[in-house]
Amino acid sequence: MEFWKMHGAGNDFIIADNRENQFAGNLPEKSKLAKSMCHRHFGIGADGMIFAEKSSICSIKMSFFNADGSEATMCGNGIRCFAKYIYDKGISPETEFDIETGDGAKRVKIIESRQDLSTVRVEMGKWDNNLIEFDLHVFDQTLTVSFLHMGVPHAVYFMDDRHGSDVSLREDFILKFGPAIEKNPIFKEGTNVNFVQILDNQRIRVDTWERGAGRTLACGTGASASVIVASRLKGLHNELDAEMPGGTVKITLLEDDGVFMEGPARTICKGTYLL
Repeated sequence: MEFWKMHGAGNDFIIADNRENQFAGNLPEKSKLAKSMCHRHFGIGADGMIFAEKSSICSIKMSFFNADGSEATMCGNGIRCFAKYIYDKGISPETEFDIETGDGAKRVKIIESRQDLSTVRVEMGKWDNNLIEFDLHVFDQTLTVSFLHMGVPHAVYFMDDRHGSDVSLREDFILKFGPAIEKNPIFKEGTNVNFVQILDNQRIRVDTWERGAGRTLACGTGASASVIVASRLKGLHNELDAEMPGGTVKITLLEDDGVFMEGPARTICKGTYLL
């Protein structure tokens, strides 16, 4: 099976063309294949796997699976990489086109295109405007958490100076509280968890524990969710740079609750996987 490996700000993916349904034709097979190929030691290694599928409503369909084999409706970094893959392979000759996802159709635009690295802008759609904030008891602490859907569920927690400024303390905190919040019974489907620091009125830092993938270097939907909370609840601007361990994306919020994301998509390698 031919595949490309790509990353968006360090969030890495395996992408394969399944438009002719030549492999992994049904959900259990796709899930098993994704789990196998994404394994860091026994596979290629990635945070998730994306299949290119035929679509009856858009130019192409993106089918996304996390590294643990679970299916997800949307991935912000993944769709940027997928857009570059579709354009670079000539599946879409246009620099602007629609992609069908589990969260509806998303319009993408290739802003800058090079063989290795491209810049892609994604119309993420409207967030559900159902932002809630509440206290969550985890271990021996009470954390004030914000929750909303940005294609997939996201919990956002703003870190204070006690554990936000020191790198080792921050990492320990994320690795301890990330999985605990992800699987907290209050979140029926589990949740992605974003640990956020306000750097200034134009920048935030976002560290994400992803549902089904664990600690990742970047999360596009997580960056979008974090900017929404920072803007709506913390009084920051509607356009912010979200700095993540693997890179930076720019998030722009519109007056009608629409969200745009712009960031890098890089091709790492192309190869053949022995099924």
